[in-house]
Amino acid sequence: MGNPPATEICLKKEEAENRKNLREYITSAVRGYALETREKTLMNYRGFDIVLPANMAREKPYICLSRQGKYYVELGDTEIGNLLRIDNYLDTLDKHLEKLKVGLSNLIEKEIELKAELAKNENYSEQIEKYSAEVEKLDKKLGVNKK
Repeated sequence: MGNPPATEICLKKEEAENRKNLREYITSAVRGYALETREKTLMNYRGFDIVLPANMAREKPYICLSRQGKYYVELGDTEIGNLLRIDNYLDTLDKHLEKLKVGLSNLIEKEIELKAELAKNENYSEQIEKYSAEVEKLDKKLGVNKK
């Protein structure tokens, strides 16, 4: 195999430089936006708006990715790591969807179980009356007066 063409090398260098600028821009914006009172859309990345949230603590930076839904992405201390976290989140959205579907399925099952429990016509009032009457009889035998 030979060396890649010069144009390919130039494109890779340009892409690397663009990603570096993007990392710096996002990290700088996040650091500068801590404790702001309103959320702000920073930019669009891979079809999602990167939203800087309101009231974000400096110690725990995060962004929201927004399109039809909003997705929380916790950030770290490094520029490279932050962009990788965003990319990884976007690359694994299908896994997040699958987790949500499983959670929804579990909730639906639980709802069915709870509705079945509520539908059971177990009425304890008869048992309560029966045992109350027994307690009264015992109270009379023992000479205990209720006040």
